Amino acid sequence: LANQVCSFIFSTGVGPGNGWVIKSASPALPVLSVVTAQSSASTSFTTAAYTDSAASASVGTTGVWLAIANVCVQTGVSSPFAYKLYDGTTIINTGRSNTAGTNVSIAVSLSGVITNPAGNLRLACQGIATGAGGYTMMAADSVTTSTANQNITAIRIG
Repeated sequence: LANQVCSFIFSTGVGPGNGWVIKSASPALPVLSVVTAQSSASTSFTTAAYTDSAASASVGTTGVWLAIANVCVQTGVSSPFAYKLYDGTTIINTGRSNTAGTNVSIAVSLSGVITNPAGNLRLACQGIATGAGGYTMMAADSVTTSTANQNITAIRIG
């Protein structure tokens, strides 16, 4: 829709929040492809190398994709760890975090845009401190009982 004049017709929303929703648009808005993957199994990782999460989003090898990944990590002791969002070849985004104590969980998120991915989109974690104890990418936590603690969502934007 770049460099085009768009017109929208709005109506009051009927969903959560009762906000405004687009009833129609001219020219028509494109239909976006969305791929979501999540894991129902916890994944252990160490300081030896990056370990892929069990969640992997298969988006094919063409197109421009906005990838959003989340993982909840728990460590045995206060310890730093690194994480990355990638397609097996190209790193989309990276980050580092540190848990604040023994058996403490921390949620981390990464996002970015990739063009023509080389493979499935995935999130990987690696411990940084040698001898820090066990690391786990959790599948569920005891507070929310959510099973979406390892997930990737990809939206085709081009």
